[in-house]
Amino acid sequence: MFAHYKWQLALYWLMLAGLIVFGIFVCWDRGLITIVLETDQSRVSSVIACVFLVGTFHCCTRAIYVSTQINQLRDLEKIKQHPNFVSGDANKRKLLITNSGVSSHSISLSYLAQSNILDSTSTKSHSNPSALLDILISKAKNSHDTGWFMVDVLVKLGLLGTIIGFILMLASVSVSDGMDVAGLQNIIKSMSNGMGTALYTTLTGLVASMILAIQYLLVERGSDCLIERSIQLALDFSNSENSA
Repeated sequence: MFAHYKWQLALYWLMLAGLIVFGIFVCWDRGLITIVLETDQSRVSSVIACVFLVGTFHCCTRAIYVSTQINQLRDLEKIKQHPNFVSGDANKRKLLITNSGVSSHSISLSYLAQSNILDSTSTKSHSNPSALLDILISKAKNSHDTGWFMVDVLVKLGLLGTIIGFILMLASVSVSDGMDVAGLQNIIKSMSNGMGTALYTTLTGLVASMILAIQYLLVERGSDCLIERSIQLALDFSNSENSA
């Protein structure tokens, strides 16, 4: 899905980020963000906004990292079409990989090397395919759990704001002394502010968590593509070596 051209995943994330910025600008222009910040007495919405920005920045770094790894994978896939690779000479294959410009930090290249596919003199009995696959998945999805944790935190913060809003609403009733018209107006106003805090923080938390989840879902799809094509590349290398 993300291996048709370079930086495809990062470009998809940039388009999504552009839509997010446009949506924020529209909400600001309509005064919705100002209403939320002024109504929220608990200031939980501000915390939600900060967590959302941190999560978006983290997702940006992951999108760039995964895109870089996919670019390295594409360079490795091009080697399969070279005549020296088809000839079956292991030394020529290693030389092709060395001259391909693939970084030593490529997790796909590391997976091939640890699988002993690039070294014809290594005994493959020492490699554990299951353990190597776990390492590949861990490297491809490194720190994604942190992102999903922040998505869950946004939902929890929205619920926290709901509880605080109801507490403020009930507190306004408990401190009332008189039942005159002015007192009732103050009670209704305080209850409205408490209810506004509860509803706006819940809305902010849910919207922020959904938008951040979409970003991490995009990066997860890119990581899955990287893992799948790395495994397929290892199989192609192994099959060509056995047929040589």
